[in-house]
Amino acid sequence: MKLNNLLSAGVISVIMLAMASCSKGGSEILDTIPAEAPVVAVIDAKALCNDCGITLSADGFTADPAIDAKIEGEVRTNLTALGRIHESGAADLTATAIFMTPDKEVFCTFAISGFEAFRDACGERVEWGGDAEGMHVGTIPPSSTLVASDTQVWISDLSATKAPAAVKKLVAKAHDNPLGALSGVGQWLRQGGLANIVSVSGDAPRSTHKEAQAALWNTGTLTSDTDGLHLDVTMMTGDGERRSVPGLVPINPAVLGYAGDAPRIALAFGVGQGFDWSVIQRLVSLSGDFSTMAMFSTAMPYLSAIDGTVMMAAQPFDPSDAGSFDPASWQYTLMAHMPQQKIDEVLGTVRTMCFSAGISPETVGEGVLRIRQFG
Repeated sequence: MKLNNLLSAGVISVIMLAMASCSKGGSEILDTIPAEAPVVAVIDAKALCNDCGITLSADGFTADPAIDAKIEGEVRTNLTALGRIHESGAADLTATAIFMTPDKEVFCTFAISGFEAFRDACGERVEWGGDAEGMHVGTIPPSSTLVASDTQVWISDLSATKAPAAVKKLVAKAHDNPLGALSGVGQWLRQGGLANIVSVSGDAPRSTHKEAQAALWNTGTLTSDTDGLHLDVTMMTGDGERRSVPGLVPINPAVLGYAGDAPRIALAFGVGQGFDWSVIQRLVSLSGDFSTMAMFSTAMPYLSAIDGTVMMAAQPFDPSDAGSFDPASWQYTLMAHMPQQKIDEVLGTVRTMCFSAGISPETVGEGVLRIRQFG
């Protein structure tokens, strides 16, 4: 399921922008996801909006004037629909799950108070067709399909003819081996926070409850306070036994010297040769964007060569433009420790790509490349 399709759906607009906690109907939602799902995120869309300075309302949403002025087009339409659907009580978007199946199909699911109320709240955003497999089926332009029971909704990029049977199969598998029954993983996904996600480590079988409990899972929770965002990463078995995360090493704080004078966003983490980059690859797969996945696959040999700190920082060129969503108005800095040979290879590749696109990169030091964009 492609993120841009979900974002255009309006029903779950900003849900895909972050991953947050599970509350209210979250327990039931997790019980409809098979434990064989390799990656699962649970989201609280209302908390996400609040953290972005946006308040959902029965009329749509409200925001500070500086933020509101930057919300245009589809984003405004989507946020308006999101507010109406949630605040009307038709859907519980504080407990929304996004998960990928072993076949790499991505689904988004959340609870509703009843089909009639949900259908009315959706308005013209969903084009309803006939029922199939005992469920209601609708389409969300341009290419997403919505399948709804009287208590739950599933959205995917499968066609309207395939989606109902796929949902029925998922629910049947979850009945025999639900993700929510995993004592450790289920509890992790139900805890509070802006982002809760689990991704299985390796390819161990998880077709039975016992196998899923014994499997190793990578877990992450994102929280926020007045100091900023905090990410807690760990590894555990399905039943909650904590394990150390291979390949994580302390960061070198000197890298923050590359972050600029006053970055609005700064992220750094340390990785060694034992780090499992396939976990990140699964997260990228959630986007359903084939060009992004292809780019990540191309970058994998270089990512695997990282031995030390990775840092990303961003700040607007003009401090007064901090609320802008236009990437052209921001400056980005990326840095990674890796062997000099790999650095030379990756910079050479980037230079070639830039020249092919009509962009002239500048070499400003050993291992440092500057690319001017939009002037």
